[in-house]
Amino acid sequence: MATPLETGSAIVQPEWIDLNGHMNVAYYALAVDPATDIAFNHVGVGFDDIPRTRHTMFIVDKHLRFHREVALGAAMHFTTQLLGYDDKRIHIYHRMYDTAAAEIACTVEMLALHASLATRRVVPFPEDALGRLAAWWGEQKTLAWPEDAGRKLAVKPGWSS
Repeated sequence: MATPLETGSAIVQPEWIDLNGHMNVAYYALAVDPATDIAFNHVGVGFDDIPRTRHTMFIVDKHLRFHREVALGAAMHFTTQLLGYDDKRIHIYHRMYDTAAAEIACTVEMLALHASLATRRVVPFPEDALGRLAAWWGEQKTLAWPEDAGRKLAVKPGWSS
């Protein structure tokens, strides 16, 4: 059965807690960032590959959705689902779980572009990365599309609580 890629874990740190007594919004993005690095390394386009390729990934769109509060000391773990890719782009979806509660605390959807560090321009993935992306897609293409992926933010005219 297909499952998202396991992409790490973290513990909520004291400096991540705000005056509301829970993890501050900015730190959700910080906490999930290493999961992105693990996913990119998985396909050979991460920070580990920069010295060899002089290429990197630039995040061009990122949507965080908060599902529940996370408190000081909470253990979290992350999974990453490949939603799609082409010869220059990767579309991924992270789930941040509150491990003890076994519930999703946050989801993060991202679109990233493969770029040359020399030219600062988008370039095609190398063949080995495309092969790894194809293999990852082969493992995950049967996973259900996440319910909140691709959402657009809006306040509809005339809407009120």
